[in-house]
Amino acid sequence: MKTTSFIDKKMSGFSLVELMVAITISLIVLAAVSTLFVSSKRTYSTQDRLGRLQENARFAMHFLTTDLRHAGYTGCINKLIPDTTYFNRLNNATSTTPDIPLVATDGTTDSVTISFVDPVSSFTLNAEMASPSSDITAMNVTGISKGDMLIIADCSTADLFQVSDISTDTTSNITTIRHLQGTSNPSPGNISNDLSKAYKTTAKFIKFSTRRYYIATGASGNPALFRSDNGGAGAELVDGIESLKILYGEDTDAVPPGTPTDGVPNTYRKASAVGNMRMVTSARIGILARTVNDKDMDIDTGSYGIAVDGPPYDVVNPGDHNIRRVFRSTVQLRNLRCKQDPSPATCQKS
Repeated sequence: MKTTSFIDKKMSGFSLVELMVAITISLIVLAAVSTLFVSSKRTYSTQDRLGRLQENARFAMHFLTTDLRHAGYTGCINKLIPDTTYFNRLNNATSTTPDIPLVATDGTTDSVTISFVDPVSSFTLNAEMASPSSDITAMNVTGISKGDMLIIADCSTADLFQVSDISTDTTSNITTIRHLQGTSNPSPGNISNDLSKAYKTTAKFIKFSTRRYYIATGASGNPALFRSDNGGAGAELVDGIESLKILYGEDTDAVPPGTPTDGVPNTYRKASAVGNMRMVTSARIGILARTVNDKDMDIDTGSYGIAVDGPPYDVVNPGDHNIRRVFRSTVQLRNLRCKQDPSPATCQKS
């Protein structure tokens, strides 16, 4: 009698040893994949933070370089300042003038105040002024408000004054600008109702502005680049800007002072070491930007020279988990007086 076996070799299972080897290999593969995933995520996060850092730095450098290039621009009155044909009608005439385009301070981090006129806000008179105290009128005026400072000029004479009142006739689109004596809100106001003369329709007026850039604590609690317009409250521009350093390039070729210069800087100095800001023809800007979430794995123990490479360093061993990078740019200051009109009266004045 034959015996039939019901065990099929194809239905046989894994042995315990084979199962353990398979599990071990699977765990090794899973560990490798997990390590790769964690490393990729960390790399992505780092690159994302670096991308945001670089973007913030580009924005900050754009604001600074653009306005520094405008420093000292005053339209057609560039050839007048500081001749007697230019008149400052403001109460504190020494604090805000077109012939002082840069006011800078240096320290742990620097600040700079830039003066210029906005070429977009230029308007031509539509009627002659009857007298030096008469109102100024022009058509289709935009972007000018009470308290703004204006320069009115016909390229032979110029006056700087503050708008004491402004109104627009909606039917004719004619804007009337007043320049009355007294303090204004905001200050400083005007010293007189009169300008230096009654301007004709060949004259134009243009908005005069001052902008101060500095570093302060932003809304996120991190350092940020701030800007204050015309002495007003500062507004946060770019987060994560930790320090600002500016070196000013002086053209010292003029001997004696006031003789024509070549406009090329001979030396770069910090603001407190500059002998005469009217001899500055370029600026070297350095900013230290950092990430703002303190999530990098490594502790930052680096040393950073912001305005120039090498010691003495401006920031040493921050000791936090942020990433830092230094960005630099050099801009030519094309509108400063000693470069364009190097008369002794201009270049010797300090």
